[in-house]
Amino acid sequence: MIRRWVVTALSAAIALIGAVLLVPSAQGSPGQAIKQPGPLVVVGVPTLAWNQVSRVRTPALWSVIRRGAVGAMTTRALANHSCSPESWLTLSAGFAATNGHPPLRCPSPPAVSPAPKAGSGAPIAGWRGWHRRMLAASTPATIGMLGDVLDRHGMCISSFGADAALGAATSDGVASHVAPTLGRLDLRTCPVAFVSLKQYDDQALGHLLDRLPSDATVVVAGMADDRGPTTLHAVAVAGPGVSRGILTSESTRQRGLVETTDLTALVLARVGPGAPVLRIGRAPTVQPDSTMSAVGDVRDLTKALNIEHPFVPTFFGLFLGGSLALLLVGVLRWWWISRPSTVHPRVHHRRLRAWFTLVGALCACMPVATFLVGIVPWWRSQHPRAALCIGIAVASAILTAAALLGPWRRRRAGPMIFLVTITYVVIGLDVLRGSRLQLVSVMGLQPVYGGRYYGMGNVGAAIWLTASLLMSTMLADRLIRGGRRRAATWTVVAIGLVTLTIDSAPWWGAKAGAMLAIVPAFSFLAIRVARGRLTGRRIVAIVALTMVITAAFGLLDYLRPAQERTHIGTTVSDVIDHGDLHGMASIVLLNWRMLTSSWLNASVLVLIAVMVLVLIRPGFVARPLGDVLDAYPLVGPGLVAVVLCWLLAFLSEDSGTGIPPTGLLVLAPLLIMLAARLGDSAGGGRPKGAADAAQGRPGSPSRSARADRPADQR
Repeated sequence: MIRRWVVTALSAAIALIGAVLLVPSAQGSPGQAIKQPGPLVVVGVPTLAWNQVSRVRTPALWSVIRRGAVGAMTTRALANHSCSPESWLTLSAGFAATNGHPPLRCPSPPAVSPAPKAGSGAPIAGWRGWHRRMLAASTPATIGMLGDVLDRHGMCISSFGADAALGAATSDGVASHVAPTLGRLDLRTCPVAFVSLKQYDDQALGHLLDRLPSDATVVVAGMADDRGPTTLHAVAVAGPGVSRGILTSESTRQRGLVETTDLTALVLARVGPGAPVLRIGRAPTVQPDSTMSAVGDVRDLTKALNIEHPFVPTFFGLFLGGSLALLLVGVLRWWWISRPSTVHPRVHHRRLRAWFTLVGALCACMPVATFLVGIVPWWRSQHPRAALCIGIAVASAILTAAALLGPWRRRRAGPMIFLVTITYVVIGLDVLRGSRLQLVSVMGLQPVYGGRYYGMGNVGAAIWLTASLLMSTMLADRLIRGGRRRAATWTVVAIGLVTLTIDSAPWWGAKAGAMLAIVPAFSFLAIRVARGRLTGRRIVAIVALTMVITAAFGLLDYLRPAQERTHIGTTVSDVIDHGDLHGMASIVLLNWRMLTSSWLNASVLVLIAVMVLVLIRPGFVARPLGDVLDAYPLVGPGLVAVVLCWLLAFLSEDSGTGIPPTGLLVLAPLLIMLAARLGDSAGGGRPKGAADAAQGRPGSPSRSARADRPADQR
């Protein structure tokens, strides 16, 4: 039996490795560094997006695009909607910064204006207050850092425009070499120049390009949303040290996507090896490609994210509303056929169970369908939002049909095991190959918000971890029923190790908080599968193991080169090198802000209270799930493990309030489907000896009677 388990495990591992090698990577080929043999000029234009750019409408910008590299830039600072002053201060600090509470719609003209001063510098009104507030923030940022670093290395930044002066200023709030007009901008004294235009002016850009030295590197970027919609913005880089192609960076790990602080890192690259390493920004690199191909890819990415991003609330409303409506139809039907006058009640009940099975399967497929639909370029349709909805519905229908009509349908839990396995494999492979499906999914990373661009997002983690624990539970249940308890225990351990590695490794999922949830949840489940008790000594051992594994992953990332570290290694560096605990404290603060931001988020507290009750008294779930727990007793410990995982992930992840509700979107329909199939005579009775096999004790008369059913009804 052990030999058979080993062969099965090795086959699964080989299949996973093969799938990883076959699925194309989102990152593509390694990027080429951008060299700066001459001066660097950064031109910022508010609201500049790819739908405004063309060879005819913007010929000067197109000349930059034609000879350089292009990308889409996310400009979020401390609010979803970015404003020019905040974006330029973020460029200056190399971290999200603001000059106050950013409004939903930014003022025009800019609220900040440097006042000219005799000499070469201009003080910026209000700077001291901004500087003090940003240093006192939960995650401090030093506005003026960029100017200070260049000044220490004997370099300066010239600027034109009120917002550009914010990016060029040093930490004392003084911007040097401020030009009164664009034509008088000094391109010789300072090796770096910042230009902020109030709106795109192709003629002005053309005159500036004509004045540039032949060895200059120019960046043209949409720096903020301002009065436009929240979106990704166009960015193009050209110069003698820039290859033609598409931009990427280590901070996003996504082909065609960069962020504001990547431009900070690009400026700091002029300093050389002594330049400070930013918390999140990394200097952009170029993946060689033809101009039209690169522009087409960036346009596609921008269009997909701009359509998907605002559609998220509508999608969740349709999903939840549709699911509740379908369930309500079943409930009303149940009430109708429960009347004493009902004719042929068995036929009606069989149809009702089939209905709940179908609804449960459809709803359980929906989350993973939002990932799979990204395989098809729905954004190229004439009606992309309709194509997105239809694609999700079709993917859900295909998965539902496969679950309910495949050979696994002969077993009660077969469709459930199929669905959680498909969910686990799809999301896991996507993370291993760069999270491209998660990038454009309505239940994915949401990069327009600027929170995460690669790895495992909170919503994806909630779906994936729930599926992994349910898959472990049901596979272990089958092995135990076959008398292979040791193999069942090792199956849970093996799945837990794979889940932990994919979700937490810095080069894959990079989910720091997940380690604090995965290890305790799978440890608890493995102990219960092995028929062990959760003693005080074992709890201490689980906590110690969790801390050791978390520290190991953190140190592993910390030991990598600073430019390659993720936020995990950066946080460890803050603690070890600087004794800074702000990164950890910000997780609690972010969760609290999300909980108190709306009544809907605050309602998560009710769900958390129920979760704690389930952990304290597992028998609480036995009443509504009596038949399921009687047929599959291991589901009880499995649910406790799932709830424990949700709770710990909520506490350890920033913006973790969405994890429990999202996990429930997967768990609830699967339990409904499993409960509905238990009474379906077409597929057999309850599993043979399920209660006795899981608990390891002689069965009661009723359970023994059920165990005597034919083998084809297990």
